Amino acid sequence: MALTEHAFRTLHNNVERLQQEAVREQLGHLPRPPGFLRLLAANLLALVLVAAAAGWLALHPQTLAGITGLLAG
Repeated sequence: MALTEHAFRTLHNNVERLQQEAVREQLGHLPRPPGFLRLLAANLLALVLVAAAAGWLALHPQTLAGITGLLAG
């Protein structure tokens, strides 16, 4: 009985080790995530685009009225 338990535990440990190695290998193939400065620049660009769109709509009230009319149904 002890030999069976030891064999099962050894097999389980080997399977777990192989799974961990496979996960590490897969993670090694993933690209690096963007850094803080890149994320900051992307958010600032998004804010500028939204502000530009809002400013354009503020200067063209007929377009804004048309959009709100479409949304109202």
